[in-house]
Amino acid sequence: FRGGGMRNNDSSPTLMNCRFEGNSANVSGGGMYNWQDSSPTLSDCSFVGNSTSGSNGHGGGMYNYEDSNPALTNCTFTSNSARSGGGMYNKSSSPILTDCLLTNNSASFSGGGMFNSGFGGPNLTDTILCGNTSGQIEGFWNDYGGNCISEVCDTDADGTRDCFDGCPDDPNKTDPGA
Repeated sequence: FRGGGMRNNDSSPTLMNCRFEGNSANVSGGGMYNWQDSSPTLSDCSFVGNSTSGSNGHGGGMYNYEDSNPALTNCTFTSNSARSGGGMYNKSSSPILTDCLLTNNSASFSGGGMFNSGFGGPNLTDTILCGNTSGQIEGFWNDYGGNCISEVCDTDADGTRDCFDGCPDDPNKTDPGA
């Protein structure tokens, strides 16, 4: 129903080097569901191919609700899907993301990478959202610097993300902006 891979209710576990893959939930949080003041700490974790299947399904990778503010460092959200917030959905929660990557997630409605609603908003530092379907990030969020938000991750397929590439359309790097 909620939290296909893991459900936290008023708890804050610490997880390191973990992988949530191929989980599903009918309503919210295919990979992880954090509810009522749950603020887990995650580092070097991956959320891959998780989904929500219900018509109101939110947060394919992770769903944070009611003052749930997880701290994520060096985590990836890839190929997750939901109606809203394919990678992550935040409702009245303010997760902290540092050095994270949200890419190739999809939402049938909005916020392929991330969807934010209610009060609060995620705090992003050195985080990349790119290549997500139905938008990269929807709703309020706090930019603490070094973030890359782009529809396309690497236009010229040279291995450098477009946000950091002085010549995003030129794999030979001979004509900036070509």
